[in-house]
Amino acid sequence: MSRFRFLVLMIEALRSGAFEWVLFESFDDVSGFEPFARSELSFTTYKSAWEAGCLALQSRMEEPKLDLLDDEA
Repeated sequence: MSRFRFLVLMIEALRSGAFEWVLFESFDDVSGFEPFARSELSFTTYKSAWEAGCLALQSRMEEPKLDLLDDEA
C-alpha cells in the first residue's frame, strides 16, 4: 500500500538576526509533521534561510528514499 508523503519547509527565528530552516514530513495516514532535516548553520536573514532551505529540499528530491509515494509501509 502506498502512502502519500507531504513535505513542509519552515523557517525558525531563533533570535533577531538568526534564522534556521527545518524540513518536516508527514504521511496521509498520520496526523502532524515530524522534522527530518535541519540547517547546521544559522542565517542572518529570513530570506537567506528560506533560499538555503529550498536548495536543501530540492537536493533531497533526487534521493530514491524521499519520494512522494512511500511503498515501504
